[in-house]
Amino acid sequence: MPELRKDPISDRWVIISTERGKRPHDFKEGGAGTITSAKGCPFCSGNEDKTPPEISAVREKGTEPNKPGWSVRIVENKFPALQSEGEVHRCGTGIFDEITGIGRHEVIIETPKHGENLAEMDVAHIEKILWHTSTGLRSWSGTTGCDIFWSSRITGNSPGHRWNTHIHR
Repeated sequence: MPELRKDPISDRWVIISTERGKRPHDFKEGGAGTITSAKGCPFCSGNEDKTPPEISAVREKGTEPNKPGWSVRIVENKFPALQSEGEVHRCGTGIFDEITGIGRHEVIIETPKHGENLAEMDVAHIEKILWHTSTGLRSWSGTTGCDIFWSSRITGNSPGHRWNTHIHR
């Protein structure tokens, strides 16, 4: 079971999730995330069947969910850092605080174009990304056990990632 631990020195919470070590690409030769083309990238248009079903998306009129025709897409993380169900338990041991790792872990796929980065996107598209990021966080506020919100942006050329830019939240 994942857990959140508070680092007493930095006063920051960290997620400890041994389950994320089960991601299949971590054990392939060449290291994590060595996808270099749209053909094998789960985040590219046409590969929607390689991700969990979409939660929401910005789509062209008349296109179906989980099919091409999207410009921003939100899916559950296939290998979540947190568990979506269970009871939240807090405990303190000495100077250490711990909370069970219950929560949501979604991926916002910023673009269907493999390798495109933020600098290449127009302002209207960036607004859609930011709107979807903030809307999701607002929808979680007030949810029992949702006391901490975390978001990190992964670019297509980040170490260990060779696919479309995306945000974990």
